[in-house]
Amino acid sequence: MGLQLINTMGQILETSYHYDGYCRIELFDLTRYPMGYTLMMADLKPDTNRPEIIFK
Repeated sequence: MGLQLINTMGQILETSYHYDGYCRIELFDLTRYPMGYTLMMADLKPDTNRPEIIFK
């Protein structure tokens, strides 16, 4: 799942992509942006198959 933080002009401020089959909470620091409306867009895609990593 890709997340995009977008301002009211449609400009992408931040982008994040993580999934790996687990739920998570994504935090964006909004203090560095001017006050106003900030939108979050989610782009849902199937997760890609990745090789398993075995830690020893």
